[in-house]
Amino acid sequence: MSDTSQIEAIAHRWHTEVACQGQLDLVDQILDPDVVVHIAGSPDVHGVVGAKQFVEGLRSAFPDFAVQHEDTVAGGDRVAVRWRWQGTNLGELNGMPATGKHAEGPGTDFYHFRNGKIIEMWIMPDNFATFQQLGLISLPAPTG
Repeated sequence: MSDTSQIEAIAHRWHTEVACQGQLDLVDQILDPDVVVHIAGSPDVHGVVGAKQFVEGLRSAFPDFAVQHEDTVAGGDRVAVRWRWQGTNLGELNGMPATGKHAEGPGTDFYHFRNGKIIEMWIMPDNFATFQQLGLISLPAPTG
């Protein structure tokens, strides 16, 4: 297995085994202790403990959270994954109460690796579409 295919496999494990299945025991194997997670619309998360708390919060808000990878590009010490997610909002989300509604949407993650572990990641979901589907925001009616 080449280095590029190894880091690509680790990026996939982050989604499938950690985020979707909640296997938090794998976080220490996948993430560098000094990892920084940049999440669109949220404060950065620092360290393995912070990353575990992020996943716990995500899975609490969407217990049936699932991700389908659509495209993956890997080169050097970087991996990019374009994905679609879906889930039902059954828990608090960013301080907002659960809606009980199903939502889905696209996103992209970029991973930077050091010594075979993720040292930095950028998570960019379409938050606007998610909040719209959950009924947390709405567009004004067109005027005409």
